[in-house]
Parts: sequence; structure tokens; C-alpha cells
Amino acid sequence: MRATYHYTYAIRSGQHRQHDEWVQTRGRSFWRDQQGFANFQMYYTLIGPGPDVVTLVEFESAEQITRALAHPEAMTLWEEFSSMVDELETKVLVPTTEVHGGLTRGGR
Repeated sequence: MRATYHYTYAIRSGQHRQHDEWVQTRGRSFWRDQQGFANFQMYYTLIGPGPDVVTLVEFESAEQITRALAHPEAMTLWEEFSSMVDELETKVLVPTTEVHGGLTRGGR
């Protein structure tokens, strides 16, 4: 079952250029090198409240996301990334059609 690692965050003041360079040279390439990687999408909030950035990293399974996050390089990258951002939130998502045949959370 496909799964998506979803993370949102605000870029710290004065860190935008460093953040963008880091994503291009370190972050994105790390995800692409992981087994089961399927897709990487990154969005900047243009209109409305919310985090500066929403990132979606899709894998063939939630287990492969877990393995990627346990990779020895992941901790180093996470420390580098954390130094540039605030309000970081993460979650692993699966399609609702893959969970018990449809929408199940909260009776929706």
C-alpha cells in the first residue's frame, strides 16, 4: 500500500536561501536514493494561513518510509534541516481507499 510522508514547516527568518539550496542538494536527493521512493512534491503557501511549506514524499509502503527515516544519514540531515525551520509537523498518510475499504476515521 502506497504511503506518503507529509511534513509542514515555517522557514526561519534569513534562512530562505540556505533552505532552498539544502533542499536541492541534500534533502531531495536523500529521498530519491531511498528504496521504494515514488514521488517528491513541495508546495509553498501562496494564499491563506498555514505553514510556509508543505512537502509530500511518496513511497511504495509505510515500511519503506520507516526504513528511510531509520537510515544512518537521516539523523544528520534532520539536524541540518531543523536548524533552518520552525513549527515542524510530520505524519505518515495512506489513501482512505486503502484503509478498511474507505473513509473510516471519525465516522466520515
